[in-house]
Amino acid sequence: MKSRIQDKQINNELQGIILICFGLLIFKLFLSQQISLILSPKMIPFTAFSMIAFFILGAYRMFSNDSMSNGCGCDGCDTKSAGIKRYLQYSILFILPLVIGFNLESYNLSLDSITKRGVSSDVTLRSDGDLLSEVVNFQEKTIEVTDSNFFKVMQVLNENMQEVEGFTINMKGFVYRDDNFNENEAVIARQAMSCCVADSSVFGYMLKGEVNTLETGKWYELKGRVENIEMGDEMTPVIKVISTKEMKEPKELYIYII
Repeated sequence: MKSRIQDKQINNELQGIILICFGLLIFKLFLSQQISLILSPKMIPFTAFSMIAFFILGAYRMFSNDSMSNGCGCDGCDTKSAGIKRYLQYSILFILPLVIGFNLESYNLSLDSITKRGVSSDVTLRSDGDLLSEVVNFQEKTIEVTDSNFFKVMQVLNENMQEVEGFTINMKGFVYRDDNFNENEAVIARQAMSCCVADSSVFGYMLKGEVNTLETGKWYELKGRVENIEMGDEMTPVIKVISTKEMKEPKELYIYII
C-alpha cells in the first residue's frame, strides 16, 4: 500500500514537472524573441495565457496530495509494471519533445522547405475602405510596399491593373526561382503566415528585365515599374526591374495575413 502511495505521488510530481517545463519552453521562446518565427501576433495572447496556465497547473500537480485515491481494486495492482509503462509514455509523448524544443537554436523553417509549396501572387482581403487610394500615391505615381501593406498592394495590383500600370513600385524581398524558370525569370517574394508556421507560404511577384544577376535566396531592395503582361489566357501584373540593391536578411522574416 505504501509503495502505491509513493508511486502515485511520484506520478503527480512528474506531471507537474512536465507542465512547468512546457511553460518554461514557451517562456524561452518569448525571451529569445523567436515566438514570432512560430506564431502570428494574433496568437501571442493565447500563447501567453497557455504559459501561465502551464505554470499554475504544474505547481498544483506537484504539491497536490491525492494519494488516497488510487486505481487499484481489492485484489491490488501491479504498480511496478504500470509505473514503467507510464514513465515510458511520458518520455515519448512529453519529455522527448521538451528535450528537442530546449535544444533547438533556431525555430525558423528553411527557405527550401517553404518554397516547395509554391509561390502565390493572389490574395483577397476584407476591407472597409478604398485600398487603391490607401496604398497608391497618385500624385507621384508611386507604390511603397511595406510589411504592413504587402497584401493590400498585392490585391490592388491584381484588381486594378489598368489604374496602376506604369507606376513606380519600391519593395524588399528575397529572390525565388522555380525549377522551371529560365535564367531571365525570377520572383521577388516574402514568407507569410496566418496563424502559425505550419500554414506559412510564400507570396511574390514575377520580375521582368535583367534579373539573371540576382542571386536566388538573397535579399534585395528593389525599384521597378508595374507592367501588365499576358500569361496564358490572363493578364498578370509583373514588375519591370529598374534597380536593385542587395540587403541583409531582416530580423522579421515573416509578414502576417490578418
